[in-house]
Amino acid sequence: MVKYYATQFGEVPVRLTISCLKRFEQKTGRSIFGVDMSDMKIADIELLFFYSLQKGLRVTGTTLKHQDGTPVDINDPEVIEDIFDQCYVSFLKDMPSFFKEMGPKEAELVQEAKEESVDEEGKN
Repeated sequence: MVKYYATQFGEVPVRLTISCLKRFEQKTGRSIFGVDMSDMKIADIELLFFYSLQKGLRVTGTTLKHQDGTPVDINDPEVIEDIFDQCYVSFLKDMPSFFKEMGPKEAELVQEAKEESVDEEGKN
């Protein structure tokens, strides 16, 4: 499922998938499972958003453009901050629906990851 958010660059497509979660875990060493969203650092949410934006752009074939028609460099941290500033509330609200809409295989992987997270907490 792709969600679209209004920004200064027009509607940006965002798609949170299991591969986004994997990339987040590889980059941070942390899982989002077993963590209350209110305990997540804003930088972590922004990173997850960045991966979801990259995925949304890739699957929709969208290229973001400035008002003058030049392409937006989505690897520029300031650009990502600008986009994130404009839609982080909507992204947070939509996170449960992203998980709900994942396919059966992805949902199974998410459930396994949650169970592993719970198992790890029990060992500590």
